[in-house]
This record gives sequence, C-alpha cells and structure tokens, in this order.
Amino acid sequence: MVLLDGGLPYIDTVELKAPGTFYLASLVAPPEGRGIEDFQCWANLWATAGMLATAGLAWSLWGRRAAVATALLVVLHAGFLDSMDANYVTWTLLPQVLAMTMALLATRSQSIWRTLLLWGVAGLFAAIATLFKRPAGVVLIVLIAWALFGGRGARKQRHLQGAASVLLGFAAGHAPIALHYGMHGELAGLVDGYVLNQWGSRYVSARHQPLLAELRDGVFASAYFLGLPLAMAAFTVMASLRDPKRRRETTWVLVWLLAALGSAAVGMRFYQGYFLTALPPVCLLAAAPWGLLGSRFSRGKWTQIILIAPLLVLFLRQSWMLEGTRKRRGLSRDQGAQAVANHIKNRTVDGEKIWVWGWHLWGVYSLADRRSASAIYKSWGLLTTPNDNTWRRSGTRSTFVDGPAAAKLLDDFETDPPAYIVLGSSVPHRDFSKLHRFIQERYSRDRSLTLGRVQFWRHLDPPVSGNGPQ
Repeated sequence: MVLLDGGLPYIDTVELKAPGTFYLASLVAPPEGRGIEDFQCWANLWATAGMLATAGLAWSLWGRRAAVATALLVVLHAGFLDSMDANYVTWTLLPQVLAMTMALLATRSQSIWRTLLLWGVAGLFAAIATLFKRPAGVVLIVLIAWALFGGRGARKQRHLQGAASVLLGFAAGHAPIALHYGMHGELAGLVDGYVLNQWGSRYVSARHQPLLAELRDGVFASAYFLGLPLAMAAFTVMASLRDPKRRRETTWVLVWLLAALGSAAVGMRFYQGYFLTALPPVCLLAAAPWGLLGSRFSRGKWTQIILIAPLLVLFLRQSWMLEGTRKRRGLSRDQGAQAVANHIKNRTVDGEKIWVWGWHLWGVYSLADRRSASAIYKSWGLLTTPNDNTWRRSGTRSTFVDGPAAAKLLDDFETDPPAYIVLGSSVPHRDFSKLHRFIQERYSRDRSLTLGRVQFWRHLDPPVSGNGPQ
C-alpha cells in the first residue's frame, strides 16, 4: 500500500522485514482490493516451481529416481512448513534452489566465461532470496565457499574470479531497489532499514533462556519439523564418508543444509516456517542414490527394507500433520479484523488514515483500504518488548516501552490525527498514558460496534464528504 501510494518502506514506515515481498505484493496484489487471494495464488505457483526446481537439481545431481523421491519429500513437507498465507519464507525457496543449481552448473563448465556467468547468476538468485528474507542470505556464504573451494583442477585465480562473480551478481540483484531509493534520495535510508535495522537487531538479539537451552530447542525443533528427511539424510551422509566420490558429491549439499538450519536459528525461536529453507537440501540428501531410497544402497535389499520400515511411522506422522495444516488453512482467521475493517470503511472516506494496535488486527489496514496515520503501523517490538514465544512455548505478556517509537507515534498523531484509533485487548495500551491522554482530548468513543474488548475511538472532526457519521 505504501509503495502504490508513492511511499517507501523504511522511510515512510518502520519495518523489520526485508523489502522484497513489499515490492512483490505491489506488483501482483490488486490495488483496488488489497486482498491476499491473488497473492496466495501466485505464492502457490511459486512454491510449485520451487518443488520442480528442487527435483530438477536432484536429477542433475543423481538422476531421475532421485528427482522423483526429492519431489515427493518436498510435497510431503512444504505445505506443512509453509503454514502461513503467502508468508515471506514462501518466496525464498525457489531462488535459493536456482542459486545452487547455477553453482553446480558452474563447477561443471569448461568455459571460463560461461563459468563466471553462471556464478554471477547464482549470486543474482541469492540476492533475490535475501531480499525476501534476510537469513536466506546464508546461501551467499555457501556460494562463495563453493566457488573458492569446490572446483576441480582449476587455478586459484579462477576460484577467486568465481567468488567475485558471485558478489557482482549479488550486488546486481539489489540494484533495482537501490536505484528506486536512490531516485528519491533515500539510499541511506534503505541501508539503515534493510542492512542495519536496529529494530530487527533488537528482536533477534533478545535472550529469553540460556544459550545451551536455546540450542537444545533448535535440535528438538529440527527433529520435529524435518524428522523424516533428516533420518534418511543421515544414512546418505554416513555412506558418503566411506567413499571419496560420494563425499565430493554430497559435501556442498550438506554445507547448504547446515547453513539453512543455521538461518532457522536466527533469534532462537525456531518458528515452523523458518525450516522451509532447509527443506531442499535435506530432501536432496535423503534421495541420494546411496541413501535408503536409492538404487545404489550398499547394505543389501533386505537391510534396506528393514531400515525403511520404521520410517513409515514418520511418513504417516507427516501425512497426519499435513492434513491438519490443510484443515487449518481452510478456516477464516480474520473475522474479527474484517468486522473492524467494515466498521471503519463505512464511516471514513478514501484518503483518511487510521491506526490500529492489536496482535491480530494488522490486517485491518488492507481490509479497510486505509493507510496508517503513523510510520509505526505494526507496533509489536516497537511500542512493546519483543515477543518471546518460540515454536513450542507461548510468549509472556508483553509490556509497554516508553521509548523513541512511542514518541514518534505521538508526533505523527499531532501532525495528522487518524480518523480512527482501534485498541485491542491483547496489547498493553493502558500503560501508554500519553496516548490515552491524547485520545481523551481529541476523540469520542465509538460504541456502535461491540467486538469483544476492542475499543474504537473516532476523531471529533467530521468527515468532509462521504458516508461518515452525521
């Protein structure tokens, strides 16, 4: 909405996320509706392309049988891991797979110019993944390491040229957005918001339990979300240790997997969707020809069958979890936000701004087609302490933080008071005494809609035109 109205994330809004998904939504989401349906359709097509690309990489590495096994494993897990509607992790998978595919082709190329071009394209895809989700940028580290140490029979200079090409491609991938900000004279704001981002740093650096306990949580989360392919990949890795040729083929897929699991550990919360980026490499390892599903398993057919049998339990477990995800995805989770949005949209006119503070009310802006009156439109971690819930532990009650974000919010309101202020029951707004004082002086309570403990405050100035209150 900000981009379509001529604004810029990080400049006109306070953001924690990378900018790629904002630009993507401005391209594929309908401006008149701002609904998520079209965006979700594109996300599903993108995810399907990611599955096909992963299968294609498996075919290039190990043949047709591995490609089929990889595709089946991705299908079995992707919908479960990507349980949110068009979440930003959805968009990172395909460019990461394409980046690694280009790297593989580069290591096989005999032409120096074609090799450097392929490394550059790999860096370009790594940039796209990073623009969607910063932790996905770990694939850049894998690419540089592969370019430097993964070639066979090449001179050291060529290795350095390959790594330089990766970095050039990575820079080129960021060029369009950097140019957009530069044309508005806000390139420094992009660097400050996208690269440095004090709010994001504060979020990921917050510690809620001892480091050893957090790492143990990461091991449990990995086993919970990726139990089946991890168990199968372990056999592939063990078989590779005994054979130099196999070890050479699996090394960089294993490095990719470890880097992806490391990216899932950012913030030590281990949310379900974070493990989606680890899905391609772990499925590739699980489907290797000398793994449990492969035709070159070295322990004999009966041993292979005996070892596969217990994994059927994990297969049935994963199918059950995927079915649960399918049912949850069919439920409407924003009925409250829709009711709030309809109430506001029927009482405001185009161009008027609102402000919403509620854990499950962020969608009101798009559902009502009304911009936020403040750059601080999503307040968790800005007006409050960062949420501390993890993949298996509920968060503690958040507390209000009277800091620079609170001061900026009030400054924005003084400059341009919102037509409506909506306060949800799950946020500590009662502790924000200056906000309540501002509301009491300039707003009247709107009691025309009863929705739990949500409070509506309508600005006293009547609208100039439209169907507002008389």
